[in-house]
Amino acid sequence: MTIEIRSVLGCVLSLGLIMVSSAALAQLAGSEWRPTEIGEITVTADSEIFVRFGGDGKLEGHGGCNRFFGSYSLEGDKIEMGPLGATRMSCPEPVMETEIQFLQALQDARHFVRDQRQLTLSDDSKDPLLRLTQTDAD
Repeated sequence: MTIEIRSVLGCVLSLGLIMVSSAALAQLAGSEWRPTEIGEITVTADSEIFVRFGGDGKLEGHGGCNRFFGSYSLEGDKIEMGPLGATRMSCPEPVMETEIQFLQALQDARHFVRDQRQLTLSDDSKDPLLRLTQTDAD
C-alpha cells in the first residue's frame, strides 16, 4: 500500500512540474522579440536582430548577421537558453560585436520579467542583460 501511494504521489508531483513548466513556457511561446538594449548598447529600430520563442521549447532568430537556433526552458521567473548554434558568416563592425553581445546575453540570462509587450532578461543577480519589445501581435 505504501509503495502505491508513493507511486501515485510521484506521478502527481511529476505532472504538477510538467504543468508548471508548460504554464511558464506559455508566457513566451509563439512570441517574437526585438532587443532595444543589449547591456549598454542601444539597438536601433531598423535592426534585423530578433529572437522567436517556439511553443516546443525551441528558439530561433537573427543576430544581425547570422541566424541562430537553440532551446530554452522556463520555470517561474527563471529562464535558461542554450546551447545556441549559429551560421558562421562574417559581417562588418559594429554588426558582429552587437551580434556577439546579443547571443552572449541570451545564454547568460537566468531571469525574465514580461510586462505586456516588454521583456527584460537578467543575470543571476537580476541585473538586466537585455531589454526587448514584442514584434508580433500576441
